Amino acid sequence: MLNTSFGVEHFFAKSLRGVKQKANLHNFSIFSFHNKKNRLIT
Repeated sequence: MLNTSFGVEHFFAKSLRGVKQKANLHNFSIFSFHNKKNRLIT
């Protein structure tokens, strides 16, 4: 019982970390896209 619950917690921690990394990548791509747009405008 303890083993499976630990495995589930570990799995959730790993998937949460992956989601955070994907969100950071997404934010970074949007940020760089806006930077390029601003450079074109100015």
